[in-house]
Amino acid sequence: MFEILKNLKSFQLLLVIIFISCTVPDNSSVQETTTESQETSTTTTVAPSTTTTTVAPSTTTTTVAPSTTNSNIVNLEDIEITFFYGNELSELAKNILLENMNYAVENLFSYPGVKFQNLQPILIVQLDNNYESAIKLETEYCEYIEKNNNNYFRNSKCSRDLNNDGSRNIFTDNWPYNSSISSNPFNNESCCYLLTMQPYELPNKEKSLRMTSIHETFHIFQISNYADVTANKKEQYKISGKISGDGDEHKPWWMEGNAVFFQHLYHARSLNDIGIIKQTMRPSLFSCYCGDEGLDTIINRFLNNGIKLYNYTWAIDQQLAYEMGSWFTAYLVNFHGEEKILDFWINTQTGILFEDNFIEMFGKDYRTYVDEFENFLRNNDEQTIMSILPTN
Repeated sequence: MFEILKNLKSFQLLLVIIFISCTVPDNSSVQETTTESQETSTTTTVAPSTTTTTVAPSTTTTTVAPSTTNSNIVNLEDIEITFFYGNELSELAKNILLENMNYAVENLFSYPGVKFQNLQPILIVQLDNNYESAIKLETEYCEYIEKNNNNYFRNSKCSRDLNNDGSRNIFTDNWPYNSSISSNPFNNESCCYLLTMQPYELPNKEKSLRMTSIHETFHIFQISNYADVTANKKEQYKISGKISGDGDEHKPWWMEGNAVFFQHLYHARSLNDIGIIKQTMRPSLFSCYCGDEGLDTIINRFLNNGIKLYNYTWAIDQQLAYEMGSWFTAYLVNFHGEEKILDFWINTQTGILFEDNFIEMFGKDYRTYVDEFENFLRNNDEQTIMSILPTN
């Protein structure tokens, strides 16, 4: 793994990364493209200088000393990360995750005003398709937590009785597990961001793995800005827009919509082919995005069901909320630029509530903007709608 990371090197800064696998690997995973981010339970590189590598059973610690190179760009080598790998995971799957996370990190974690200290530590669990392997990863994870974060251990699933099959319902609950950010270091119940990547069959699901890697990294960027502003979770949700619209139910449209849009944008740019964004985002509007369920297209469901975008909950057509949220983000970006979306999240550091922050960033309230977005979709053809997507 050290050599793999070295090949991704772009800048020489500080790295402390711990790799943990449930076996010594020879070859050591988005809902399809998106996942829920939950603040309480909620989708890379090494310098060649002064390297010390210590190998213990199934654990490798790599430390790189600071170099004299000055750079304002952050990448994975600057972040404290611990990896847990399924023992059947391929090197290709590991590399794809690292490559795309690193692209997102370089573009997000260096953004002006970001709270760098709030972006870590990160635990990344990359699952394979083997349930027994996931049980072993739960054991490895709990041993790590007990050793390094004992206060959190007592409040975690690690301290509960095992199920009959030896599982703990950490990565095995509702198997196969869906990719997610399921904790953060500021909720008084966890030591770290826990990013769990579901299994992806390669090469068929390579695009999903690439985009989910970006999606979940974007969630870390979002949460890092406001999670230490208040310990009150309801207040956090009112800052992030998770509570918006009518009622206090949690809504995915803004937080997830932003993450979905940037997963498409950064995926296209990382491949040096911005045109791909039209290929990847078109189905999320002009198809049902529903597998074999036989539903109408997302755009028709959205325009005809009488529910405002900001009133969709995770229980009401969640996929529509994710995808239409991404198109609403694209609509805003077309007028204001992508930096305004990132500035919105930087501004949450002040504790400003979602509605006020939205007005400050975009010049009008979000309900009015959603109405205008609906009118745009109703009154334009596919070609005009697709033309709002970035071209560079």
